[in-house]
Amino acid sequence: MFNGTNDTVIAIPTHPPDFFDDLRKRVIAVNGSNKNVFTTYFDQGASHRPGWVTKIAAQWLADNLHFANWKSGQIAGLPTIRIGDWAKKNDVEFNKSAQREDRDAGLVAIDVNVPKLTPEQLSVLPRAEWEKQREEFVYSTWARDAIADVEKSKGSGASGIRTIQP
Repeated sequence: MFNGTNDTVIAIPTHPPDFFDDLRKRVIAVNGSNKNVFTTYFDQGASHRPGWVTKIAAQWLADNLHFANWKSGQIAGLPTIRIGDWAKKNDVEFNKSAQREDRDAGLVAIDVNVPKLTPEQLSVLPRAEWEKQREEFVYSTWARDAIADVEKSKGSGASGIRTIQP
Protein backbone atom coordinates (compact mmCIF):
# COMPACT_ATOMS: atom_id res chain seq x y z
CA MET A 1 0.00 0.00 0.00
CA PHE A 2 1.47 3.31 -1.08
CA ASN A 3 -0.33 6.46 0.08
CA GLY A 4 0.30 10.06 0.90
CA THR A 5 -0.12 11.07 4.54
CA ASN A 6 -2.59 13.76 3.41
CA ASP A 7 -4.59 11.49 1.07
CA THR A 8 -8.23 12.36 1.74
CA VAL A 9 -9.49 10.06 -1.04
CA ILE A 10 -8.30 7.03 0.94
CA ALA A 11 -8.97 8.85 4.26
CA ILE A 12 -5.39 8.53 5.50
CA PRO A 13 -5.74 11.57 7.81
CA THR A 14 -8.39 9.63 9.75
CA HIS A 15 -6.61 6.27 9.29
CA PRO A 16 -2.96 7.22 9.83
CA PRO A 17 0.07 4.93 9.44
CA ASP A 18 -0.39 3.59 12.99
CA PHE A 19 -3.81 2.23 11.95
CA PHE A 20 -2.24 0.26 9.09
CA ASP A 21 0.69 -0.90 11.25
CA ASP A 22 -1.80 -2.32 13.74
CA LEU A 23 -3.90 -3.84 10.95
CA ARG A 24 -0.81 -5.49 9.46
CA LYS A 25 0.13 -6.98 12.87
CA ARG A 26 -3.38 -8.38 13.28
CA VAL A 27 -3.35 -9.91 9.77
CA ILE A 28 0.04 -11.52 10.49
CA ALA A 29 -1.31 -12.91 13.77
CA VAL A 30 -4.31 -14.44 11.96
CA ASN A 31 -2.13 -15.81 9.14
CA GLY A 32 0.63 -17.06 11.41
CA SER A 33 3.31 -15.36 9.28
CA ASN A 34 3.95 -12.25 7.22
CA LYS A 35 3.94 -14.20 3.95
CA ASN A 36 1.67 -12.48 1.39
CA VAL A 37 0.67 -9.77 3.88
CA PHE A 38 0.54 -6.20 2.62
CA THR A 39 3.31 -3.71 3.29
CA THR A 40 2.90 0.03 3.58
CA TYR A 41 4.75 3.16 2.56
CA PHE A 42 3.55 6.69 3.34
CA ASP A 43 4.66 9.66 1.27
CA GLN A 44 4.94 12.48 3.83
CA GLY A 45 2.73 15.47 2.97
CA ALA A 46 1.42 13.98 -0.26
CA SER A 47 -2.22 13.62 -1.16
CA HIS A 48 -3.82 11.14 -3.58
CA ARG A 49 -1.46 10.47 -6.49
CA PRO A 50 -0.06 7.66 -8.67
CA GLY A 51 2.71 6.38 -6.40
CA TRP A 52 3.27 3.28 -8.53
CA VAL A 53 5.52 5.31 -10.88
CA THR A 54 8.09 6.06 -8.16
CA LYS A 55 11.37 4.30 -7.47
CA ILE A 56 10.17 2.94 -4.12
CA ALA A 57 7.11 1.36 -5.75
CA ALA A 58 9.17 -0.01 -8.65
CA GLN A 59 11.62 -1.50 -6.15
CA TRP A 60 8.78 -3.25 -4.30
CA LEU A 61 7.34 -4.53 -7.59
CA ALA A 62 10.76 -5.77 -8.74
CA ASP A 63 11.38 -7.53 -5.43
CA ASN A 64 7.96 -9.17 -5.41
CA LEU A 65 7.14 -9.68 -9.09
CA HIS A 66 10.71 -10.06 -10.38
CA PHE A 67 10.66 -7.80 -13.43
CA ALA A 68 12.44 -9.23 -16.44
CA ASN A 69 13.90 -5.90 -17.62
CA TRP A 70 14.51 -4.05 -14.33
CA LYS A 71 16.60 -5.78 -11.74
CA SER A 72 16.44 -4.60 -8.14
CA GLY A 73 19.91 -3.05 -8.21
CA GLN A 74 19.19 -1.04 -11.36
CA ILE A 75 16.14 0.85 -10.12
CA ALA A 76 18.03 3.20 -7.78
CA GLY A 77 20.09 4.44 -10.74
CA LEU A 78 17.17 5.17 -13.09
CA PRO A 79 16.54 8.82 -14.01
CA THR A 80 13.54 10.65 -12.54
CA ILE A 81 11.25 13.47 -13.59
CA ARG A 82 8.64 15.50 -11.74
CA ILE A 83 5.28 14.54 -13.25
CA GLY A 84 4.34 18.21 -13.78
CA ASP A 85 7.52 18.65 -15.85
CA TRP A 86 6.79 15.45 -17.79
CA ALA A 87 3.28 16.78 -18.56
CA LYS A 88 4.66 20.08 -19.90
CA LYS A 89 7.31 18.27 -21.95
CA ASN A 90 4.68 15.96 -23.50
CA ASP A 91 1.84 18.50 -23.84
CA VAL A 92 -0.37 16.62 -21.39
CA GLU A 93 -3.13 18.62 -19.74
CA PHE A 94 -4.04 17.92 -16.12
CA ASN A 95 -7.30 18.66 -14.40
CA LYS A 96 -7.13 21.20 -11.57
CA SER A 97 -6.67 18.54 -8.88
CA ALA A 98 -3.79 16.82 -10.69
CA GLN A 99 -1.97 20.17 -11.10
CA ARG A 100 -1.44 20.40 -7.34
CA GLU A 101 2.08 19.81 -6.02
CA ASP A 102 0.77 17.36 -3.41
CA ARG A 103 -0.99 15.38 -6.15
CA ASP A 104 0.20 14.22 -9.60
CA ALA A 105 2.19 17.30 -10.62
CA GLY A 106 4.61 17.14 -7.69
CA LEU A 107 5.33 13.42 -7.79
CA VAL A 108 8.87 12.42 -8.75
CA ALA A 109 8.56 9.45 -11.12
CA ILE A 110 10.95 7.19 -12.96
CA ASP A 111 11.73 8.82 -16.29
CA VAL A 112 11.81 6.24 -19.06
CA ASN A 113 10.52 8.54 -21.80
CA VAL A 114 6.88 7.53 -21.53
CA PRO A 115 5.03 9.20 -24.42
CA LYS A 116 1.71 10.97 -24.28
CA LEU A 117 -1.00 8.42 -25.00
CA THR A 118 -4.55 9.08 -26.17
CA PRO A 119 -7.56 7.80 -24.22
CA GLU A 120 -8.09 5.27 -27.02
CA GLN A 121 -4.55 3.96 -26.58
CA LEU A 122 -5.09 3.60 -22.85
CA SER A 123 -8.44 1.85 -23.11
CA VAL A 124 -8.80 -1.91 -23.10
CA LEU A 125 -12.24 -1.66 -24.71
CA PRO A 126 -13.49 0.21 -27.77
CA ARG A 127 -15.50 3.27 -26.64
CA ALA A 128 -18.85 1.77 -27.72
CA GLU A 129 -18.19 -1.38 -25.69
CA TRP A 130 -17.11 0.69 -22.67
CA GLU A 131 -20.36 2.69 -22.82
CA LYS A 132 -22.36 -0.53 -23.06
CA GLN A 133 -20.61 -2.11 -20.05
CA ARG A 134 -19.79 1.07 -18.09
CA GLU A 135 -21.83 0.17 -15.02
CA GLU A 136 -19.78 -3.00 -14.56
CA PHE A 137 -16.52 -1.03 -14.29
CA VAL A 138 -17.26 2.00 -12.12
CA TYR A 139 -16.72 2.35 -8.38
CA SER A 140 -20.25 3.57 -7.71
CA THR A 141 -21.66 0.24 -8.93
CA TRP A 142 -19.23 -1.75 -6.78
CA ALA A 143 -20.03 0.40 -3.72
CA ARG A 144 -23.80 0.10 -4.27
CA ASP A 145 -23.56 -3.69 -4.61
CA ALA A 146 -21.24 -4.02 -1.59
CA ILE A 147 -23.63 -2.03 0.61
CA ALA A 148 -26.57 -4.11 -0.62
CA ASP A 149 -24.66 -7.33 0.15
CA VAL A 150 -23.83 -6.13 3.67
CA GLU A 151 -27.45 -5.18 4.28
CA LYS A 152 -28.63 -8.55 2.96
CA SER A 153 -26.10 -10.45 5.10
CA LYS A 154 -27.23 -8.72 8.30
CA GLY A 155 -30.49 -10.64 8.15
CA SER A 156 -28.96 -13.95 7.06
CA GLY A 157 -26.08 -14.20 9.52
CA ALA A 158 -23.59 -14.25 6.62
CA SER A 159 -20.21 -12.55 6.93
CA GLY A 160 -20.94 -9.64 4.59
CA ILE A 161 -17.92 -10.50 2.46
CA ARG A 162 -18.68 -10.55 -1.22
CA THR A 163 -17.04 -13.10 -3.48
CA ILE A 164 -16.61 -11.94 -7.05
CA GLN A 165 -16.62 -14.67 -9.67
CA PRO A 166 -14.49 -14.26 -12.84
